[in-house]
Amino acid sequence: MRLRALAGLLALALGISGLAACSSGGSSDATDECLESACIEIGPKEPIRLGALLWFESPDAETGRDSLRGVELAVDYLDGEFDGIEGRLLGHAVHIDAVDEGCDALGGSVGAEKILANGTALIGAVGTTCSSAALGAADGVFAQAGLPLISPSNTAPALTSPADHTATYLRT
Repeated sequence: MRLRALAGLLALALGISGLAACSSGGSSDATDECLESACIEIGPKEPIRLGALLWFESPDAETGRDSLRGVELAVDYLDGEFDGIEGRLLGHAVHIDAVDEGCDALGGSVGAEKILANGTALIGAVGTTCSSAALGAADGVFAQAGLPLISPSNTAPALTSPADHTATYLRT
């Protein structure tokens, strides 16, 4: 479980570092300090959203549940304490949109679309648990949206092979 929590924390840190790199630092034009394609505009009262596309609803889905708990702990610890209260980042609340990927390609694609359709300020997602939900499924949906998908547990070599890899897919 400790490794899964660390993987979730690393994934959140990667997403946060990308968001912080695109912070306008008080400038009226957020594109001053980052490429337009890499910027996410977040309104003053809007929360930052992090997707969690993991397999957690099945009785056999221990790995996905551990990964989801790691993401939850990472968000909880943004304020420097494990206190059950979601932390804040750059003055914004951070919310997790968790969707079960079902450990298959259809669940990966549908789950990715569901996360993307759920409003604005999404910085990316932790997932998938199963390689079959990512390869040719969720990885392509997130790549098309230009957002990172960071897996704590995928093992299929094709996900990072030069022939099949999508630019926004990463794994820890």
